[in-house]
Amino acid sequence: MQHRLYGFALPVLLLVAGCSGDGPSVATETEVHAEGEMPGAQATNRIDVPENVRRNLGIRFARVESRRVADTLRMPGRFEAQPLARREYRTPLSGRVELFVNQYDTITTGQPLYELDSVEWRRAQQEMAEAIARVELTSASVVMALASSGQASRAQLVSSGRAEAGERHLEALRESVMVAEAWTDELEKLGRTVGGMSGEMVDARRRVADARAALVEAEEEKADSERERLQLSTGGDGAFATTATQGAALQARISDHEAAHLRLVLARAAMRSILQVSDEDLDEPGADGSPMWQTLDKVKVRATASGVVETLPVTHGAHVEAAAPVLTTIDPEAVRFRAVAYQSDLGKLSNGMAARIAPPSGGSIAGVESIPATLFLGLETDAQKRTMDVIVTPQSTPTWARAGVTAFAEAVLDETSDPEPAVPLSAVVQDELRTIVFRRDPENPDKVIRLEADTGVSDGEWIAMQSGLAEGDEVVVEGAYTLKLAGTGKVPQGAHVDADGTVHFGKH
Repeated sequence: MQHRLYGFALPVLLLVAGCSGDGPSVATETEVHAEGEMPGAQATNRIDVPENVRRNLGIRFARVESRRVADTLRMPGRFEAQPLARREYRTPLSGRVELFVNQYDTITTGQPLYELDSVEWRRAQQEMAEAIARVELTSASVVMALASSGQASRAQLVSSGRAEAGERHLEALRESVMVAEAWTDELEKLGRTVGGMSGEMVDARRRVADARAALVEAEEEKADSERERLQLSTGGDGAFATTATQGAALQARISDHEAAHLRLVLARAAMRSILQVSDEDLDEPGADGSPMWQTLDKVKVRATASGVVETLPVTHGAHVEAAAPVLTTIDPEAVRFRAVAYQSDLGKLSNGMAARIAPPSGGSIAGVESIPATLFLGLETDAQKRTMDVIVTPQSTPTWARAGVTAFAEAVLDETSDPEPAVPLSAVVQDELRTIVFRRDPENPDKVIRLEADTGVSDGEWIAMQSGLAEGDEVVVEGAYTLKLAGTGKVPQGAHVDADGTVHFGKH
C-alpha cells in the first residue's frame, strides 16, 4: 500500500515543484534562446515515414496536378464492352464438334478453336470434284465445236470466193461478146458500102461464136459453184453442217461451259465460306500434291480475331446442327465508358469534346493516370431521373479499364482558363481549426512535411491549392489521418515554418 502511495505521490510532487519556484521549471527547460532555437534537437514539421512505416500504415502518395478544377465537369459511370467486342463462332455444317479451347482461354488470330467432322463436308468435296470435271468436259466440247466451225467457215469462204470470181468472169465474157457483135455489125455496114470485106466478116463471126461459147461455159461453171455453195449451206454432202447450225451448236456448247464454270465458282465460294480461307489457300498443294480442299478430312475452324473465350454452349464431342453456336469470344480491351450527366449540364457538353477517364479514389487502381478520351452524347434522356447517358471512348485501354469497373469521366468546359495546382480531396485533412496536407520531402522520400493547406475550389474529387504546392509534388492521400492523429510534425505555438520545412522560434 505504501509503495502505491509513493508511486502516486512522486509525479504529483514533481508537478507541484515545477509549478512553484522551489524546483526546476519546465518552462525554463523549453525557454526560447536568444538565437530563436530550442536547446537540443531543432524543432521541425517533418515526419519520418520509412518504407516499413509506409507499408504498415498504408500510406500512399499522389502527385500534384495542374487542373482546371472550377471548369471541369465530373460524371460518374462505368466501363462496358463495345458492341463489336464480342465475336460468335457457329458451325458452317452439321456434324460432331471437337473443342480445342476452354472457357476463359486467351486466343490469338488464326488459332484453331474446334474441329468439325461432317458428312456434308464430304458432299461438298464431291460437288467440287464434279464441278471441276464438268468444266473440263464442256471446255473440250467447245474446242471441238470451234474446230468444226472453223473448217466449215473456211469451205464456205472458198465457195463464196469462187462464186464472186465466176461472176466477174461472166461480166468480162459478156462484154467480150458485146464487143465482138458490135465489130461484126460495123464490118457488115462497111461491106455493104465498100465491098470486099468477106474475109474480115468470117473472122469477126468466128470471134463472136468463140465469145458466146466461152460465156456459156462460164455460166455453167457458175451454176456448178452455186450448187456447191448450196450443198455447203444445206449439208447435202454430209461433210459439214450449215453455218447457222454450226453457230447454234457452238453457242450451245459455250453456254454449257459457262454454266459449268459458274457452278465451279459457286462451289469454290462455298468451300471458302466453310473453311474461312482464301482462294489461293484452297488450292494449296498437300504432301501428295493434291489441293487442300481435296485432302482435308475435317473442317477446322480458326479464330478470326484475338480475345478471350467467353462462353462454350456445346460440350466436347457433341453433335450439332448447321449454324449452331459453338463458342463466343470477347476482346477485353474493346471497352467504352458510359457516364451519367444531369440534364442541366447538357448545354455545356458537345459531341467530340475532349475528356479524360479517371479511376475512383481508393483501392489499388487509385492514383493511376487518367485516360484521354472523346465524349459523345447519348440518344435519349431519362425523364424521371433528369439524366442523360454520355458515351466516352478511350484512346487507349490500360489493364485496369475492364467492363464493369466504375470511374469518373472528366470534361473540361473552358480550355482557355488557367490551370492551377490541385490535389485529391483525400489529401486534405482537418486538424482542429487548421486544414493540412502532408507533402513528401523532395530531398528525402522517407520523410513528409506537414503543411497548412491554402485551398481553393473543389469539384468533389480534386481541390485547388492556392500556394505551398507545385505540379509534380507528392502528397499523402492514404494515411493522412493516421499521421495527423500521431500528433508529430505540429508546429509549436509561437513558432513559424520556413520554406524548407524548418521550424524556427522568434525572429530571424
